[in-house]
Amino acid sequence: MEKKLFFISMIMLFTISSFLKAQKIDVYSEKGKYGLIVNQKKVTEPIYDVIYKFKNNIAKVAQHGTWRKTENDNNSLIFPLINLEHKKEQYESGKYGAIDINGKIVIPLEYSHIGNFENNRARAYKDKKLGIINSEGKVIIPIEYTNIGNFKNNRARAYKDGKIGIIDSEGKVIIPIEYTNIGNFENNRARAYKNGKIGIIDSEGKVIIPIEYTNIGNFENNRARAYKNGKIGIIDSEGKVIIPTEYTNIGNFENNRARAYKDGKIGIIDSEGKVIIPTEYTNIGNFENNRTRAYKDGKIGIINSEGKVIIPIEYTNIGNFENNRARVYKDGKIGIIDSEGKVIVPIEYTHIGNFENNRAHVHKGKKQGIINSTGKIIVPVEYNYIGKFHNGRAKAQRNNKMIFIDEMGNEV
Repeated sequence: MEKKLFFISMIMLFTISSFLKAQKIDVYSEKGKYGLIVNQKKVTEPIYDVIYKFKNNIAKVAQHGTWRKTENDNNSLIFPLINLEHKKEQYESGKYGAIDINGKIVIPLEYSHIGNFENNRARAYKDKKLGIINSEGKVIIPIEYTNIGNFKNNRARAYKDGKIGIIDSEGKVIIPIEYTNIGNFENNRARAYKNGKIGIIDSEGKVIIPIEYTNIGNFENNRARAYKNGKIGIIDSEGKVIIPTEYTNIGNFENNRARAYKDGKIGIIDSEGKVIIPTEYTNIGNFENNRTRAYKDGKIGIINSEGKVIIPIEYTNIGNFENNRARVYKDGKIGIIDSEGKVIVPIEYTHIGNFENNRAHVHKGKKQGIINSTGKIIVPVEYNYIGKFHNGRAKAQRNNKMIFIDEMGNEV
């Protein structure tokens, strides 16, 4: 059936073309106006400023315009007589229409411009608006748009009152003319912008993701970051909110978890938005062996990957753990804890030296003593000075008196 219609159309076009070729068409001029002559017979009065070449049995004509001098030859006009008289002039501000081979007006001379006809249609302009008419002058798409894009797959973008939508080739509005922009369609979807917000619509204009976000990131694995009121969350491709838009930032997900930031604090959430570690810390370090340092209110502690506090968030610093122990600092004092937070050496010293042979020098203010690795005091913290031990003895000073002590603190 389609082949038959195509064959008939081709015959009709050939017939019209042959008919036009058989006619002797020319123009004549009186008082600066032009009329049409067909086969040496005047078929119109000389009332037109411009008569263009016939195409598909009609020719565009124009009236009530003016000619403006130009530097270049005017090649836009067709008939030799007009070209000769207006060789270096440009026609403008006229009213356009069209006539048939008999001089009958088939399109009223009411348009500020008419484009070239293709597939029996042309763009028509009136009062600074645009629409589409056919060769019989029928308005196919109303003359109400500021612009109409090129048609592709029977659709085109249409612009009106500073807004954009999509229409089909018959002028039916597919997507309402209410958006400030519509992105390119991919997989039947496009980003749509309205009132400074963004959402996603399908090719039929159905809103898939509400036009309420300030930005929507690229979708990966059916999810994208969505921004609203200065906050960020995560939505799926159907607009379902997976992670509420309540965070100031969300880090990259690794092993199904990501850092989440809110009100200047940090926590950890999973890919479904479940809070694993509350957003109450000022910083959370990298996890090693299922643990990390966590900071809050200027203090530090240790939590595990489920957010359980292993070592209370009460220290100003925690040193590196060696042999399951670490130095901790609190209120200007130092002590030692194990990896579970148990206090091994009380946090009451101003200095703890390195342990040698299971012992270390400790200071409390200006007083010194010696403790063992369990925190037991071996030499009382009452000396002004304790030197290094040699052969089981060390020089010490107490009450401004120099003495020698053994490894148990006895005076020798």
